[in-house]
Amino acid sequence: MTGQPINIPSLTTAWELPGVIQDPLAPAFFHNNRLFTVGYNETNLNAIDVAARKVTWSYGDIPNVPVGSGASVISAGQSLIEYNEGDRIRVWGPDMTLQHTLTLPAAYHKKGIRWGLEGMRQVGDLAVLLVKEGVVAYRIPDLLAGRLDPVWDHQYPQGETTNQHLAIGVAVSAEHDLVVYGISDYDDGPKRLSRITLHAVTASTGTRQWEKEMDRMDGALLLWTALDIEKDTIVALETASAELSALNLDGTERWKVPRALCPNGGTTLMVDVSAEDGQVYPTPNGDACQNAYDLQTGALKWTFYPPKENAFSFGGRPLIVRGVAYLSNGYLFAVDTRDGKVLARSARSNPRATRRSSTPLLEPGTGNIVQLGEDAVAYRPVR
Repeated sequence: MTGQPINIPSLTTAWELPGVIQDPLAPAFFHNNRLFTVGYNETNLNAIDVAARKVTWSYGDIPNVPVGSGASVISAGQSLIEYNEGDRIRVWGPDMTLQHTLTLPAAYHKKGIRWGLEGMRQVGDLAVLLVKEGVVAYRIPDLLAGRLDPVWDHQYPQGETTNQHLAIGVAVSAEHDLVVYGISDYDDGPKRLSRITLHAVTASTGTRQWEKEMDRMDGALLLWTALDIEKDTIVALETASAELSALNLDGTERWKVPRALCPNGGTTLMVDVSAEDGQVYPTPNGDACQNAYDLQTGALKWTFYPPKENAFSFGGRPLIVRGVAYLSNGYLFAVDTRDGKVLARSARSNPRATRRSSTPLLEPGTGNIVQLGEDAVAYRPVR
């Protein structure tokens, strides 16, 4: 509970790289055993050789390109496919040599909303991109060869509102051959209506499966949704209400939590959600606790409250490793996923590690837990 003693075991530091500059909304990622970070305001992409403790490659100084968030890159062998979440795909070969720059059709171009929830997902040999008003699928071998030939394309038809409609979240499941994406409708005209709908598509063929309205409210607001798929369950977290929902694969509702916030929480400008090992972890960015819900029933399993001296926001998604949730709010906490009890905590706080970019990473090979803030710090896992 809040105010618990701070004399809990400390995580063991494996290595530290001071002064790593990272955009607050774009999580870093590993590719070919190098740590890639996105420069502040997305001006450059850096590759860090962790063993050598230095930047070994950098590209950029072009505003808004690349984004390189964890949701918008695909590692394809030695190559990297990067979607800038706006208007282009770039294909990087071995040693990060630029192989292709592919410009998307004008109808797909976004205007840089960039809350970190747009992006690209891999399902089988397909790269599924969330574009301005829907989703499009390309074969990864085609992209690697420099060909921009869509396998299928779904652009949202004109809906009940007539002013704006934007695609706002995507999740995929290779097991179920499924793509689910969200659409936000909002109308500045006489109706003054906003709503969110979810849409399901068969990944391999592009066949439409179902559509479901998730949220509706008066007022012309750009609503947002975050999505994930775990086993036979689709989970969705909405911005305006912080409503957490679980759907069956056919789109029918399984359960709903009206407000998946901490007590006295209320910051829902950005949202994220993840489902893993039978539990759901909503992240209404800015909340100073972490809830865990049962995937099948929606029952609240536990709430982790950091010590009151460390009660800062959890902005990133938890990293789940061998029954431990690693949570970053400046400090990095190791929490038992069975009951929410704290197992260990970093000895010091890492400034700026309260944002979406502080989502912890698993270091390939070593299994270390990497936290990004003003510094990059790796810790030994507790299990």
